[in-house]
Amino acid sequence: MTGISFAVRTLLMAGAIQLSCAALPALAAESGASRCGAGQGSLDAALRDDGFYQQVVHWQGLPASCKGSAGQGDTDGESRLALAWRDGSTFEQASLLPETSIIRYGRPAGLAHADEVIAALHAYAAGRGLHVDWASPHRADEGGARIIEYQDPGVNGIARLSYDRRGRLVAVSLGIAL
Repeated sequence: MTGISFAVRTLLMAGAIQLSCAALPALAAESGASRCGAGQGSLDAALRDDGFYQQVVHWQGLPASCKGSAGQGDTDGESRLALAWRDGSTFEQASLLPETSIIRYGRPAGLAHADEVIAALHAYAAGRGLHVDWASPHRADEGGARIIEYQDPGVNGIARLSYDRRGRLVAVSLGIAL
């Protein structure tokens, strides 16, 4: 395990996701699509090789709105993309090169195809070269919601499944901080 404790990594990942998602409810409600970066072409280029995003598009179709930039954030190599669909689903991707990458897919009313979403997260983590220990969950409760985290013991990789009070899967995320 690297020098950053599990608790600190969890706080960093949660903070990064909260910062990148602050405006998503309004984003999902917007009418008409706004473009990321220089236009839809830059969005397509940024997400073309992201297998998890491609799976989300398979389930949801193309996003209704988008905010952010690919490779044009506040610092060199930073990317922050936030996409939303009319049903309230969101997909976020944040990268702070060279070491931090986070993807998150969520929907407050619960994700359709929960088993498929979890399987896609497993495949995405494996495709990124992670060796997540799916047999050793770390559970936490936050205000009635249940969060289950799985770690890659070789890197600071955390896969997170978030369930609401009703037990519905409402978000999945994968964060890597090398």
